[in-house]
Amino acid sequence: MSAKVREKGSMELGVSGHYGRDEYTPGLSSKIVESWSGNVDLRFAPCDRAELTCELFVGDNLGAYYGGVGQTVNPMLTEIGSRGGWAELSFRAAEGLWLNAGYGMDNPDDGDFIIAATEHNVRSFIGKNSNMFASVMYDLTSTVTAMVELSQLETTYAYRWIEEGHELHATDKAFDEMRIQFALKAAIK
Repeated sequence: MSAKVREKGSMELGVSGHYGRDEYTPGLSSKIVESWSGNVDLRFAPCDRAELTCELFVGDNLGAYYGGVGQTVNPMLTEIGSRGGWAELSFRAAEGLWLNAGYGMDNPDDGDFIIAATEHNVRSFIGKNSNMFASVMYDLTSTVTAMVELSQLETTYAYRWIEEGHELHATDKAFDEMRIQFALKAAIK
């Protein structure tokens, strides 16, 4: 969150995307895979004390862009699709004091975790990441800000394995974590 107060009723909307191709060489052969995304972001200040910021995305092979929970392709060299986004609401409670709360999610496409039943193996994929957070930011000086953040993170792992009868079996396990962080930010002007 920026400590800059935006003008009441101001809104910014952005649209972006990308397209690219990567070459994977897992053995003696190589394969070209595509990477693409579509993104929308919004910043809205309903009053001079509050601001809503959010971003949504969808795409394939987004690991290089921190999407898909860092996953790019599956063992069959098929792109892993993902969708997600985040939203944050910020409120200036007093001069130099900001209260923030938000939620973010990165949800890869489970259908891209299906692997061919050609050998006895087990594969693990990250099925979803989510994060709820709340923070307090206070300007100690015009260039130094103290911050405390409490966040609840959850990661779901999707395990896929193949047994003798060439059946695909699946199980999902979720792990979560509560985190508190403190930081000091010094801005150089």
